[in-house]
Amino acid sequence: YFIDETRPGGGQLTLRRVRLDKAERETLLTLDTPIPGTRRRPTKIYSLSTIRSDGKALAVSAFLGDGLEKDAPFGLLVFDLENGRVTLPLQGPQYGNMHPQYCRSTDSRALHDIMVQDNADNFIHSLTGEVLDYRKTLKLDIHVLRDDGTHFRNLPWGATQREHVQGHQCWRGRTEWAITSLSAYESKTLAKPGWRWTDAHHEQHMIESLPVPHTGHLGADSPGGIRNLLTRGHPAPRFYHFATDAEGNRLVTDYGDPYGLWGDGRTELILAELGTPGRDPFLRLTRLLDTRTAPRSPCQAHPFLSPDGRAAFFNSDESGKLQAYMVTGLPRANVT
Repeated sequence: YFIDETRPGGGQLTLRRVRLDKAERETLLTLDTPIPGTRRRPTKIYSLSTIRSDGKALAVSAFLGDGLEKDAPFGLLVFDLENGRVTLPLQGPQYGNMHPQYCRSTDSRALHDIMVQDNADNFIHSLTGEVLDYRKTLKLDIHVLRDDGTHFRNLPWGATQREHVQGHQCWRGRTEWAITSLSAYESKTLAKPGWRWTDAHHEQHMIESLPVPHTGHLGADSPGGIRNLLTRGHPAPRFYHFATDAEGNRLVTDYGDPYGLWGDGRTELILAELGTPGRDPFLRLTRLLDTRTAPRSPCQAHPFLSPDGRAAFFNSDESGKLQAYMVTGLPRANVT
């Protein structure tokens, strides 16, 4: 875990580790100077970090501005947990919502892969690192790179006028397949001045793919892309946040209207069984429950599965307070 005492141009970031059995704590690294080999210092650490499947590295993103530089970058920080070192393999002003995720594979090659999000039309204030407006950015582009900064690749999703990636993605279990949710459009309304979030016809799909070589920020138009639409055939796809079990055989997702786009704001929790990667759509869907989130609430269910796929976790503010809940003993999914 981090103790973040950074400030523009100074401060320090401390990485610590705690044993869950004896509560012993140790400091792995204190960063109070520029990242080695660079002139950059981390500021405003991102709220999500990711640990490599071998437990030997941790990655997190951070704002790297000093409060004076225009178009200051955000960067991917990779911490060597064995040797107490940190590197900066990726940086740029477009990585303000990087959402880094290590591949969960245990393969000696694939475990070094990190999936990152590229917001080409940045929505972060370049001097302060503060969020301006998420909904003004639609040119989301998802990439994969090794944690040493090499082998930069594309995922063939979004970044076109036909579709855009919502910004929610995950690896399919321990495989090298990745899944994203995306909004598909009937028309080219994104190109019209004055476009609003609710103007276009939305279909909120989920799709899986493998990384392909980087040939520019082409998104769905990347050459050689395999695109398996998991939600094909669904009469009213409205899928948003999701996660899989460790084997990549089942998935939990919220379904409905978490952003209040259609007025009801209702969100349900759905369990899906997955078939052969790259070939099958959702095989079976089971409705688990209504999350009871208040209409137009900022709360998002954002569900996750336990590694064995037998328990689901989600957020709800049905009690009046935002809390996390667990659903146990998940059944084998039945056709609905």
